[in-house]
Formats: sequence, C-alpha cells, structure tokens
Amino acid sequence: MAKIKWKKVPDFMVWNRVQSLRREMNLTQLQVASRAEISIGTLSFIEKGYDENTTEETKRKLAKFLDCEVEDIFPAQMIGNITKEKYEEKKKKMNEADARLITLKSFVPDLKLTIDEDITYKEILSKASIDEIGDFLFHSGQTVHNVRIQMRRLSKKYNINLPKVRKEKKK
Repeated sequence: MAKIKWKKVPDFMVWNRVQSLRREMNLTQLQVASRAEISIGTLSFIEKGYDENTTEETKRKLAKFLDCEVEDIFPAQMIGNITKEKYEEKKKKMNEADARLITLKSFVPDLKLTIDEDITYKEILSKASIDEIGDFLFHSGQTVHNVRIQMRRLSKKYNINLPKVRKEKKK
C-alpha cells in the first residue's frame, strides 16, 4: 500500500485524516462507505472523531479502500479507540504532567532522567494529586535518591512499571 504524503496541518484542525482524504478524492461519504463496506453512520462518526467503538476490521477496510496504512489515516490516539474528548482530557493531563516534571527538575537539578524514565515520571505525575506529590517532591534540598524512592512508591500505588535504570560505574 502507498504511504500518503500529508500536507502539514495543525493538530487542532483534524482528528483523523479520513475526511480530508475523502474530500481530496472528491468522494461522498456514501461512496466511501459503500465501497469500503462499512455503514455511512460509522464513517460519519469516524470523521467527527467520536466513534469509540471503531473496530480494527473497520479501520483496515477504510485503509484498504483508501490505499494506505491504518496509521496513515488514524492518529495513534484513535488507533487505541480513544474518543476525541478523552484524548483532549488525556492531553491536558499530560501537559500538567510536563509542567510538574519541569517543576520537579527545577527543585532537584541533579535529577537526570532517561527518555523512558521521563515518560514514566510524567505518567505517574499525571495520576498523582498535587497534594500527594507536593509534600515530598517539590521541596528544595530534595535529593535524587529521595525523589527516586518516592516515585517508586507512587509507581506501585498507581501500578505503573518504572524502567530499569543502569547504575553508573564509579571511576
């Protein structure tokens, strides 16, 4: 299947690429739905980004008809069957988690994280309440060791696996 070259469009303008591709092909919803062998209602919901129950089979049918890969027309969030509202809520939480992580790093400047740790710490910080983390993480004089212990405690509470950290060899 062909890889589609998309024009750069800001994320806030589109939820998935089905509607824009359909319009580029000068096709109606009815034409696409009937040729892809899905219902027009399903296609309409997909184009609006509100169909939480879109099956993998439906996504594959659409991708096959549009001659592309599923990943070309659905963002990763939609592939996971998250509605637009849930995605926006998750995005907001992740933005808060970014801010919390930046704050944590400002209080503990020696804290060096791998990419995997960075992602996992953001996930933990997005789930923890500000009261829960404020008391022990956002204090000056906090050590890297103490932060790691507290993050390990929170990871267990929220059932999030922390990545393995290789210890640096002392010279």
